[in-house]
Amino acid sequence: MNILYWTLFGISIYGIITIATSLYSLVFHFRKKAISQQTSLPVSVVIPIKGVDENTTNNLKALVNSNIETPVEYLFAMETTDDPAYESCKTIKDSFPDKDIQVILTGLSEESMGKQHNINIAVKKARYDTVASMDADVRLSPNALKEGLEALNTPKTGIVFFLPYYERSGTLGGGLLATYINNFYNIIFSFLHFYAKAPAIIGALWLMPKELLEKCGKNGRLLRSVSDDRELGFAVAELGFKNYLIPRTVKMPSDNISFNESINHLGKWFGMVRAEGLPVYIIFAILWNPTICSLISLVVALFISFEYVLWSLILFSGVIIIRSIGNITLNKFIYELPIFTNIPMTIAYDILLFPLLFFINLFKTTIEWKGKVYKLGKHGKILSVD
Repeated sequence: MNILYWTLFGISIYGIITIATSLYSLVFHFRKKAISQQTSLPVSVVIPIKGVDENTTNNLKALVNSNIETPVEYLFAMETTDDPAYESCKTIKDSFPDKDIQVILTGLSEESMGKQHNINIAVKKARYDTVASMDADVRLSPNALKEGLEALNTPKTGIVFFLPYYERSGTLGGGLLATYINNFYNIIFSFLHFYAKAPAIIGALWLMPKELLEKCGKNGRLLRSVSDDRELGFAVAELGFKNYLIPRTVKMPSDNISFNESINHLGKWFGMVRAEGLPVYIIFAILWNPTICSLISLVVALFISFEYVLWSLILFSGVIIIRSIGNITLNKFIYELPIFTNIPMTIAYDILLFPLLFFINLFKTTIEWKGKVYKLGKHGKILSVD
C-alpha cells in the first residue's frame, strides 16, 4: 500500500509540475511578437467540409471576408452534391460574386479519412503555390490569413499553424468538447511542442507551400493516416523544414451537441492516442491527469494512516488550485474568455469523464468518424474502413 501511495503521490506532483511548465511556455510564447515578413504571395485556401451546423455559414462568410490584399481563391471541398454542405457553399459562392470561390466535388473518400481526401483533391486544383487549410468549424478573425502568410514567408519555415479554442460552452456536450480542447489538449500540445519537440501540428488552420505539401503526401502517406495533424507535421520535419506555431489563436463557436455525441467525438482523439500503443496510452492517462491520481492517492491513504490522508488532501487541493489557475491563465492571456470559464467542467472532466473515455477506448482499435468506422494500426495508419 505504501509503495502504491507514494507512486501515485509522485506521479501527481510530476503532473502538476508538467502542467504548470507547459502553461508557462504557452503564455510566454504568446507574449512574443509573431515572426513575420511582408509578402505578396497569393494563396489557395482549402476548406474540407462534410455536413453543416448552425455555425457553418457564418464561419465561411468570415473566411471570405478576410482582410487580405493578396490574391486568394477559396476552395470548398466536399465529396458529393448529396452533402448538405453543397447547397450552403453554393449560396456563399453566389453571395460573394467578387470573390474567387470554387465548390469542388471530390468523390467518395473510400478508404481514406474524408478530410484528407478532400484536401488532396482540392489541392490538385489549386492555382497558387501557397496553400492553406481551414476546418469548417473555425471562425477566423479578419487578419488571420494575412498573419499566416507573413509568418510562412521566413527562412526554412515549412508550415505555420494556429492554436484553436472554443469560444463558449453551449450544450453539455459542447462544454465537454470545449473543456477538452481549451484546458486539456492544448496544454498537452504545449508540452509536446516546446519540451518533447514533437513536430505534430494542429490542423484548424495551417499554411504551407504547395510543392512541400505534395512531397509530404508522396505515396499516399497523408491519405493512409487518420491523423492529418500528426502525419503532416512529421513529414514536414523529416524533409528538413520547421513547423511554426504562430502565437495567435483561431476560435471555434460552440458545438451544440449532446453528451453522447461529445463522447463519440472525443473518442476519435483518444483512439489516435491508443493507436500509438497500449503502453503509450496508459502512460498518457497516468501522467496527464494529476487530479485523478491525487484523488486515488487520497483513497489509498484511508487504508494507511491519518497523516497520509492529510498529505493527500493537501496534494489534491493543490492540484485543483493549479488546474483552476491554469484555466484562468489561458482564458485571460490566450483565449480572451471570461476568466472563470469552464473551471467546474475541467475538474469534472478530470475526475469523471477522462476515466470514462480512457476505459471506453482502452481495448478499441477502431474509431468512428462521420459515419465510418476506421480500423487503426500503429501511429493511426488506416488498415480498413467500414
